[in-house]
Amino acid sequence: MPNFEILIVGAGIVGLAASIGLANKGHKVTVIEATSVLQVVGDGIAVAANSQRVLKYYGILDNFYQRATRNVGVMQHRRYSTREIVSARDMTTQVQQYGYASYILSRRGYQQFLFEEAEKRGVQFRFSSPTETIKDSAKRPVLILKNGSRIEADIIVGADGVNSILRKSMYPGIQVSSDQNCYRASISLSKLQADPEVAPLVSTFDFWMGTQHLVIAAPSSDEDQYSMALYHPGNTGTAGDWKKPGDLDHMRETFKDFAPAMRKVLYLVDNSVVWKVVEVPPLPSWISKGGNVVIIGDAAHGMTPYQGQGAAMGIEDGTALAETLERATNLEDIKRVLPAFETIRKPRAELIASASAMLGKMWQMPDGEAQKQRDERMKAMPIWDAKTWNGTHADEIPGSLRDRKHQTWVMVYDTIAFIASLISCCL
Repeated sequence: MPNFEILIVGAGIVGLAASIGLANKGHKVTVIEATSVLQVVGDGIAVAANSQRVLKYYGILDNFYQRATRNVGVMQHRRYSTREIVSARDMTTQVQQYGYASYILSRRGYQQFLFEEAEKRGVQFRFSSPTETIKDSAKRPVLILKNGSRIEADIIVGADGVNSILRKSMYPGIQVSSDQNCYRASISLSKLQADPEVAPLVSTFDFWMGTQHLVIAAPSSDEDQYSMALYHPGNTGTAGDWKKPGDLDHMRETFKDFAPAMRKVLYLVDNSVVWKVVEVPPLPSWISKGGNVVIIGDAAHGMTPYQGQGAAMGIEDGTALAETLERATNLEDIKRVLPAFETIRKPRAELIASASAMLGKMWQMPDGEAQKQRDERMKAMPIWDAKTWNGTHADEIPGSLRDRKHQTWVMVYDTIAFIASLISCCL
C-alpha cells in the first residue's frame, strides 16, 4: 500500500479521529482548521459502543477511559410535566449487550484527547486557515484557502461539519436546516447537589419528553457539569452560529410547562447558547466529480442529535476510509476505491439519520392518545435487550426503529470487520 498525502479539513471530533486512523496506516496527514484554536461545540457527549470499538482498534481506548466517566446510573425517559418515569434502563447492562459500557465526556475533553493522540502519530496541524473552495479537475486535488494559498494533496477529506465548505463546493444548491432549535446550558454538579429537590437528577441520564419540546440532561464529571440540551420549535437559533447567546428569560418561558424540578434547574442557569438544529439531506454522492475529494461525518450526513450517533457515524466513516484506502495500489487507484467506501458507508449513515429524526418526533409528541400509546410501548419494550441479539444481526440493516434489532445493529457494528467482509464485492 502506498502512503498518500492527505488533507483533512476540520479539526472537530470527526476530523481528528479520521487523522488518527489514516496516520496509523502510514499516510502523511495534515489537518486544516479555520479557527485559531480547537473550537468546541456543545457540552457533554455520550460515547457509545460502536465508537469505542474504533478507539480500541486505533490503540487509544485505554487512554480514553482515563478521561471519560462510565455511565453507571440509569437512563430515564420522563413525562415533561409530571416528572413521571415512563421507562428506565440500567446503563451497566450495556456491557453484556454490546460489549462496551456507555461513557460520557465533555466535548472539550474528547476533542483535546483526540488532538493529542493525533499529534503523537505525527499528524500536522494548520490553524487559522479558513477554506475558500476546492479544485479537483487535475491529477491531484487542490484546497484553496481564503488567503489565496493553494495546498495540493493526493486526497482531500472534508470533515468540516454541517456547514461544510467542501460540500457547498460540490453541491452549491443544497440547503441544510430544520424547524428545531437547541438551547445548550450547564450547571456545576455541586450547585445541584446542594439542593435536595434537584440533587437526584445528577445521577441519571434523563430525557424529558414534551409537546414539541425535549430536554436531554446528563452529568459530565470530567468538568463537574450537569449538561442540558433543550430542543424547541421556532427561530431562536441561527444556522451555522454555534455561539449565539441564549435569552435566559425566553428559555425559561419556553419550558414553563415542565415539572417544577426542571424549572428550578433552569433558574439556576447563568448563561446559555442557542443554535438551529440542522440536517443534511441525502446527497447524490460523498465524492467529488474529480474522484479525489470525499466528505465524511456531518459534512456528508449531518443528522439530528436524538439517537446520539452523529459523532459516532463520523468516527466510523474515518476508520472505514482508512481501511478502504489500504486497498489502493497507486495514486490512480484512489478513484477506484473511494466509491467502495461510499457504497458501504452511505446506507448505514443515512438510515441512522432517518431513525434519529423519527426518534425526535416520537419523543416530542403532543399530549393525547398517540402519546399515551407511545408511553405504553416504551414501558413494555426495552431499548436494549440481549435477547434481541444472537450474534448474527450486526451486518443486517433493519428497516425501521420498530425492528427490535435496530439498536443492536447500531451498537455492535464492527466497522473494520464489515469493511473486510464487503470490500471485495464493492471494488
